[in-house]
Amino acid sequence: MTTQADNMLNKVAESLATDLSKMDLSKDEDIAEIEKCLEVKTEKDSTGKDKDSPTAVAITSKDNPELATLHKAGCRVMLASNKSDVGKLHRVMELQAIDHKADHKKFNPIILVYEDINENEFAIKTELEKVFTNLEVEAETKIDFISTSCSMMRKNKNGNLSKGITAVKEQVLKLAATRQEIEDIQQEIHDIQSVTSLRDTLRIIEDKSLYKATETGFKRFDEVLGGGVRDGRLYALGAISSLGKTTFALNIADNVAKAGRDVLIFSLEMSRVEWQIKSLSRQTYQRCVDENIAANVGAVSSMKLLTDRKELTEKQNEVLENAITEYAKASERIYIKEGIGDVGHNQIRDTIANFMQVNTNSRPLVIIDYLQLMSSPDTKSRLLDKQIVDKNVLELKRMTRDFNLPIIVISSFNRENYNNSASFQAFKESGAIEYSADVVIALELAIEGTSPDEINKAKNKNPRDVKLVILKNRFYKAWTTTSFEYYPAFDYFKEDE
Repeated sequence: MTTQADNMLNKVAESLATDLSKMDLSKDEDIAEIEKCLEVKTEKDSTGKDKDSPTAVAITSKDNPELATLHKAGCRVMLASNKSDVGKLHRVMELQAIDHKADHKKFNPIILVYEDINENEFAIKTELEKVFTNLEVEAETKIDFISTSCSMMRKNKNGNLSKGITAVKEQVLKLAATRQEIEDIQQEIHDIQSVTSLRDTLRIIEDKSLYKATETGFKRFDEVLGGGVRDGRLYALGAISSLGKTTFALNIADNVAKAGRDVLIFSLEMSRVEWQIKSLSRQTYQRCVDENIAANVGAVSSMKLLTDRKELTEKQNEVLENAITEYAKASERIYIKEGIGDVGHNQIRDTIANFMQVNTNSRPLVIIDYLQLMSSPDTKSRLLDKQIVDKNVLELKRMTRDFNLPIIVISSFNRENYNNSASFQAFKESGAIEYSADVVIALELAIEGTSPDEINKAKNKNPRDVKLVILKNRFYKAWTTTSFEYYPAFDYFKEDE
């Protein structure tokens, strides 16, 4: 028997509930009222902090005698007494689902609460359940709900409706978590299928913009690579100390930038100024070649640029000014991030992501100088140098796939390999290069013997005769060689025709 106190409580509760029969969907404030009831807001614990469990929304008929108790138990209550109310709820939830891009996590757990279900209430209950099941098809979302009664919730929790609602809410949340876990597994399977399906593979082959080749500016080198450096691939370039591996990468960077593609350089050893001085020196030599000017007359070495700029001849100043003007255009596409010991794969990934977010139409060629100076992925762990390098190589390879761009990582050689022909074992502290890099390139002196005297003699030669050996090329020819003349004073590589 309902007491006067119960009636008073119900009137108070009814005034706090969202009565759908009074809502006009032509008014934004009424739609907002319904959305406010549905939107996820976490409960507060005794200290005022958010709990993980969202509030439950109870949708019930207008004459449910347990209205006040539902409020007291912590539910937000919505009143739906006829099919018109159900239609309003359906429309608002459909709009909200589309607005949230079909993310069912945006909705609170829904409990459809009934007491003694008569014929009219049964029809409304059926219509309400359709709202949630049909929404999955219409708005491409999933909302987990349970139909129950107050008496059933009390019965399951020894007469305590508040505990019963908590139990049902946990049941709904568990259902949602299970469904999400299944969706994650299905998505993973879909990803695997989409990658391996013949249809998608053919689409990638037909789309010339995917995995395209960027020419390095060295014709023969591009030929042995299979067209140039390609998006989605990791290139490892190694050499002994002072043989010009960084300078060779710089030559490629300048050529690529001049051709119109952005270049992002992570310089973990040299400063930005040193990179640019090398480029200017190289540009002065290139102008001398183009204009048939003797190098000792017009070209300016990087050392002279650093120390004796005032001592330049009139011709050198003229060549330098022209070089500056010409290089200025290419330099606008070259971005250099400096760092010593504080740049690891996480920082590189974030920088690439931020760069591509700002420059929305750009997928830069990335150059890292050099691998052994990249920081540990976990500063708290005591990883060996080899473990650090191997982990960084694996992550760099992952980045080439995730961002679909080429990465050239420069590597030093082990000292015991200084007097030997280049091999995979020569790459310092890394076995991962052999397996993870798509292309492995060794730069070495073009000499027959390997004695210290022969090596020193070859190093002192001007220009130096060097060769690039392709040790690995995942999609093209390996063990091919390209010959170069290297002019160290002017940071200039010339391909041997």
